[in-house]
Amino acid sequence: MLRLADPAAAEPYERPLVLVRPDGHVGWRGRQAPAHPVAVLDMLRGAAVPPPDAKAPGAAQAVSTGVGAHLV
Repeated sequence: MLRLADPAAAEPYERPLVLVRPDGHVGWRGRQAPAHPVAVLDMLRGAAVPPPDAKAPGAAQAVSTGVGAHLV
């Protein structure tokens, strides 16, 4: 985790928490830490696939884990 001394540096991300991959790609951003951070990491590495939309079976579960709603 890197805490920025200048809060203005986070403005382009529109969220206070950002997970940036080593290649510079933003993998996740949010206003608070996800309830299940391992689920976020699994989704980012392709081990879990989010439902295509909020009406899909399992969508409520994905959102409740803090995964589906915060991916960019």
